[in-house]
Amino acid sequence: MTSTEINNMANYILGIIRGSGGIFYSWGPRGFRATKFNGNPALEFRVQGIVHRGRVIIEYNQGADLFNVSTTNLKYVVRDSVSDVYVEDLSRVVDSLVERPNDWSADKYETYANKAIAAALSKI
Repeated sequence: MTSTEINNMANYILGIIRGSGGIFYSWGPRGFRATKFNGNPALEFRVQGIVHRGRVIIEYNQGADLFNVSTTNLKYVVRDSVSDVYVEDLSRVVDSLVERPNDWSADKYETYANKAIAAALSKI
C-alpha cells in the first residue's frame, strides 16, 4: 500500500469521526497522523477523554471492509480494542472507549464529567 493510499484512508476515517459533531470534540483530539497498524492503513491521534487519555488508532481492515479501534498509552501499549466495527458505528465505538462507556448511565457520566471539569479548572 502506497503512502498516498494510507493518507487517503486516514483522511476518510477522519471525515467519518468528525461527522459525529460535538462527540468528536469531547475527546480532545489532536496530533492526527496517517500510519499503518497491524499492516493496515490507519489513523492515529491523541485524546484526553474522561475514561482514556492517550492514543486512539483506527485501522481499516480492507479484507473485511470493517474497522478495528484500539486505545493505547503514549508508549503504544494497547489498553483496549474493538474489532470488526461497521462504518456507521465507528464514532460510537471510539466514544465508548474514550469518553463514555456504553454501560454508564447519564447520571454516572455527568458525575465523571463534572469531576473532570473541576479538575481542569483547578489547574488554571
